Amino acid sequence: MKIPTRLIFALALTAGLAASLQAQTRSITNQLVVHLSFDNTMNDDSGRANNATYTSAYSLVTPAPTAPTYVPGKLGNGFQFNTYPDGSLIEYATLGYPADLQFGTDTDFSIAFWFKTYSTNLVAGGDPAIIANRNWNSSSSRGIGVFLQGGLTTVRVHYTITEPS
Repeated sequence: MKIPTRLIFALALTAGLAASLQAQTRSITNQLVVHLSFDNTMNDDSGRANNATYTSAYSLVTPAPTAPTYVPGKLGNGFQFNTYPDGSLIEYATLGYPADLQFGTDTDFSIAFWFKTYSTNLVAGGDPAIIANRNWNSSSSRGIGVFLQGGLTTVRVHYTITEPS
């Protein structure tokens, strides 16, 4: 039996509408735990008060930075941080370990961020982290890390669920 094309289209359209009526309205801010715009602030815009803290570890840089540097971005500003391969300056924003970010191994989550690198001279000798929650001194430590490798040529993601015994 041949079904007219109009009927197939009507059935497909009806099925599509039924599916969309059951779908839940979503936005990028649903269940947001932390949102750092770095628009001249380290404050969390999600409303959950998971504010970041600026940290600089330095040994040879004088005068050492005492506050974050913000630079113009595509939308507002961005946080500019430096990591020198000799360890003379390491700047970063930390969230600490608030309860909101203790997802465990059974919780699904996603991370989104934008970054721009400026100079190959600063990163050519190491693998500086862009975003991480793991012990960077141990490649087998539990956690995640997104880092540059080989200057600006490669971005790597490292994720370890459990530490080896």
